[in-house]
Amino acid sequence: MSSGFYEGLATWSQVVAAFAFIAVLVWIWRRFLGPGIAKSEARKNAERLDSMRRRDLAKSEIDTAKAELERAESDATTIVARAETEAARQRDRILRDAGAESERVEANANGELERGLAAAREQLRADILAKAVRIARDAASKVDAETDRRLVSDAVDAAEDGGRA
Repeated sequence: MSSGFYEGLATWSQVVAAFAFIAVLVWIWRRFLGPGIAKSEARKNAERLDSMRRRDLAKSEIDTAKAELERAESDATTIVARAETEAARQRDRILRDAGAESERVEANANGELERGLAAAREQLRADILAKAVRIARDAASKVDAETDRRLVSDAVDAAEDGGRA
């Protein structure tokens, strides 16, 4: 056999060996590496989908939280306004009640004062009358007959003149 045959056989054996090597690489790739890469890709895609789902869920929770915050702020504003209105109403009622109470206390105090003044006047009148009677009795006990006659005469003259004296 000629050396050209061996050279052709060597070339073809390298070509067949290259195809066999490529075929073995493709088979190894499909058998061992391909499924691992596919599983890894599927896992990464699942993680991406899960991340996107969680992101969308977080966005919806943020929107819900913002809406709840706005509702809470609105409720707080309403509560504050209601509290201010109620405080003003209670203040007015308390002031009105206090004014009525002060008027009642003042009227009671004025009544007590008037009663006290009337009682003091009566007491003063009684004291003055008692003192006047005592002074008159003392004076009457010291009056002699001449002074008595003159006083009686003056009293009679005054009564006759109609009390003009």
